[in-house]
Amino acid sequence: MSRYLDYSNAKLKINDVKVLEPPSKQFAFSCCRRLRICGGPIAPFGLEDSFKPQFSAYKGQSTVCFGGRIVTGQIWNVASTVFMTVLPGLYYMYYVLPRALPDGGWWSFLGVSSRIMSWIILGAFFMSSFSNPGIVPRSSERPRELEHHLDLRGNPAHRYLRINDKTVKQKYCLTCNIYRPPRSKHCQFCDNCVLRFDHHCTWLGNCIGLYNYRYYTTLIYTASIYLLQCEWVIFHVLGEVAAQTNESGLMTIFGPFYEEPMLIFLLVYCLVLLVAVLLLSVYHTVITMQNLTTNEHVKNYYRDNPFDFGPLPNCRQIYCMPELVLAVGDDRIEADYVPFGTFSEPLSFDDC
Repeated sequence: MSRYLDYSNAKLKINDVKVLEPPSKQFAFSCCRRLRICGGPIAPFGLEDSFKPQFSAYKGQSTVCFGGRIVTGQIWNVASTVFMTVLPGLYYMYYVLPRALPDGGWWSFLGVSSRIMSWIILGAFFMSSFSNPGIVPRSSERPRELEHHLDLRGNPAHRYLRINDKTVKQKYCLTCNIYRPPRSKHCQFCDNCVLRFDHHCTWLGNCIGLYNYRYYTTLIYTASIYLLQCEWVIFHVLGEVAAQTNESGLMTIFGPFYEEPMLIFLLVYCLVLLVAVLLLSVYHTVITMQNLTTNEHVKNYYRDNPFDFGPLPNCRQIYCMPELVLAVGDDRIEADYVPFGTFSEPLSFDDC
């Protein structure tokens, strides 16, 4: 179970420090195995050992199947993305690419690498779109322990967590009846609280969170390399077309525009996609090294990020042990309804 959920426990004792057991040597392997098999959370977060579906705890806009393994959000968004990418991809693979393959054909480096990257992109796309991003199942009622900690409107008061000697405000989600775990957010599109919420991706029709962030980054990194290769192949084919023309002067340059209009369109289309995914790749590389989510970076949550332990520990946590809350050290859970001394009210993490 993700350690983030331990921070949302309404029964946490005030002014008491709860230290979670350090992860075992098999923790990283266990996390990878669970994510590989389930594609999402495990019991009691989403799956029972008997694989009995737990649909009743998921009540947002997303459709949850197989006890939390598969989540579908805006399915028409996914369908439109597939239509806009698969059709040009098939045209490229079976019409454009063969014209640039060397003597080895499909068994050449260009042919093999193109096929491998195509399958990686497809797999990462569907895992990002249909994996559970980390939806927190809702509680049916407000915990009784909070009856003595209500604000003037009768809602559970904010709580403050001390994480890595820094203070973060923790809000109570009135929709899900839970204290939101650290770095979580209630998505307005999916109507769910999502663990380590990064952003809601319209093109994938799903949130990007704790459990599918690695698939998402795999998608954009591989797509960047693949599109760079596509641009090279298209320019190579256009160069051969220009070399075969009998015209001279400017017609040598503009000849392919008349003879291969679909190829020119594909060139521009791939260039637009390349710019988009390349910018995303650079951006997510930067925030990953700082251990920030897109949501935290855009809203400037932290003056001093409590989750940042340096580029290498940050990357190891995000890509190898995502269920850990802190990249280094033990998880020490300390909560209070009065701000700790390190809390700074004007910062935007006041809205966590």
